[in-house]
Amino acid sequence: METIEGYYDGQRIVPLAEIQDHRHRRVKITLLEVLTEEEEIRLAASHSDAFKFWDDPREDLYQDYVKS
Repeated sequence: METIEGYYDGQRIVPLAEIQDHRHRRVKITLLEVLTEEEEIRLAASHSDAFKFWDDPREDLYQDYVKS
């Protein structure tokens, strides 16, 4: 048995850690306290791939301001 934290965004459950074992498993989902908007933003930002879009050069908004 493994326990990981996550949050429910109103449509899906988002794990905050990578699930190492990809075999089919039974799960128990416990809904805890309601998150404030600030807590929700903090959790989303802490997600492992929350800022993966920065890896895309097209998302580099500051490239025009940086001298090469």
